[in-house]
This record gives sequence, structure tokens and C-alpha cells, in this order.
Amino acid sequence: MPSDTNLSWLKLIGLATFSTAVPSPASSEYLKDPAILKLIEFFEAKGLASLKTEDRQEKWYDDWLAYQAEHQIYASVLSPKEYSTRDRQFDLLKYVRMMEVLSYLSPSHAYSLQVTFLGVFSILMGTNEPLKKEAVAELEKGGLFAFGVSEKEHGSDLFGNEFTVRPDGPGRFVGNGSKYYIGNANCASMISVLARKEGGEMSAREARSPFVVFALRPSRSSGFTNLRKIHTLGVRAGYVGSFDVKDHHFPETDLVADGRAAWDAVMGTVTLGKFFLGFGSIGVCEHALAETLSHIKE
Repeated sequence: MPSDTNLSWLKLIGLATFSTAVPSPASSEYLKDPAILKLIEFFEAKGLASLKTEDRQEKWYDDWLAYQAEHQIYASVLSPKEYSTRDRQFDLLKYVRMMEVLSYLSPSHAYSLQVTFLGVFSILMGTNEPLKKEAVAELEKGGLFAFGVSEKEHGSDLFGNEFTVRPDGPGRFVGNGSKYYIGNANCASMISVLARKEGGEMSAREARSPFVVFALRPSRSSGFTNLRKIHTLGVRAGYVGSFDVKDHHFPETDLVADGRAAWDAVMGTVTLGKFFLGFGSIGVCEHALAETLSHIKE
């Protein structure tokens, strides 16, 4: 956090630093947001020493998740007005500022918000209205989400996806496969899973885009197995994991989207998510520059 002696430097270069004790001029607009004030208060109370210890130990941050749920921090920036029961409205500027500040304070903690965005918005960009309402209700209860797209052998090659969904009787399906490098896999209320549709009759158009996205609720699925953490350098306290799904039976009402609509929901979410990640990077760089200035002055 900046000291009084550093404020002249901060004013000169227009650097935003995020502290309730010594705010920089460039951060004044950010601090008008009650949700941003709440998250800064959490990290100031926690302290840098605790954050470093948890990072070294790769300790999961249950305290932060309980805090954000209590104060509705994630819901305050991700809930669209149409589905919010608490008069919230998704606002682009508000969300990118939240990503910037949270990444400034802890990239590991910011990871849980970014992945929740991916999981929620892939559902919101689908075609299933009841699922959209369910997702936002979970968000407002403090729930986190995950985005089950990538696979170990294929990475970002989504056309190589081997996770399959097959018909399992009228209006029912069964899913099988594995997903890899999935954030929040240990705690997600819902995971939006991209799968390849196989079996049954498909039109020529369906065969060209044989994808579905379905909602998986890990706590309610006996087929959700073999969850394991992947050790990462950049977000060690965050949870990046892999899991298997074995004979997960689900109804048609769990389909987020089918065919081209499924592909569009996934790619639209990825496109927005990559854009928002840039603001997280800005927060990381701002913190690095603030610490550099602090060392110079010392």
C-alpha cells in the first residue's frame, strides 16, 4: 500500500493504488463502489503476510468465499437485471474495475471471480430460461461456477472434444468424459460442460455442429468423480482441477444449449472472458509498479 511520501509519485504518473488508508487520486472513482470497498477491507484486514503464507501452502480461501457471499460481492457485479431478485444490473465498467482491483490485491482470489463469470455467462448466453434463473439464484446465494470446456489431450482445440452426451431415453441423456484445467472445480454449484453429441439421428446441419452444453451440479451427481487439483504457479491458492464424469444421467431440462447455439454460447463466453482478463493483468501491473516505487523511495 502507498505511503504519504509516495503520493507525489502516484499523482505524477496517475497510478491507481487501492487502499482505504492512503488512496491514490486515480482510485477515487473505484472507491465509490461499496463492493470494491468491502473487498479492499477484507484484504487489508487479512494482511500481506497471511496471503503469502497461503500462497506458499496452496491453501484454499474459504474465508474469502464466505466473506464475498455475505456481502454479495460477486453477485453485485455479475447479476443481470432481468434475472436478479435484488435489483442488480450487470455493468461492464463496474465488472472490469472489480477485476482490476481484486487482481491488484490477489490474482489467486480474482481467479475464482473470473471463472464464475465464465460459468454463469455461458448459461446466460444459452437458450434455457429456467437454468438462467437458477444460475443467478445460486450466484446470489454466494455460489461459485465453473466452465467445463478444456480437456487434457486437446486443450483449446474444442473440435477435438471427446466428452460425449448420448440419448438415454425420451427427453434424457447420459454424459461421459473428462475435463482438465477447470477453475473452481472443487466448489462450483454448477459447471457448464461442453460435450459432443453422439448417437441417435442427426440432421446434416446438426452433424456440422454436434455440440451441446449442459449444466452439471457436482454435489448432486454420483457420476462426478476423481476430482484432483492441478498445481499451478500463478494462482497457487486458487483451485485449478480436473475431474471425470461417469454415466451422468440428466434430463433435457439441464441442456444449456444445443448445436450451433451451444457453440455460440461457449465462444461468446470465451471472447468476453479473454477481454476481461486484460483488466486483471492491469491490476497486477499496477501493484508491481506501486511496489517498485515504494522500494525506490526507501
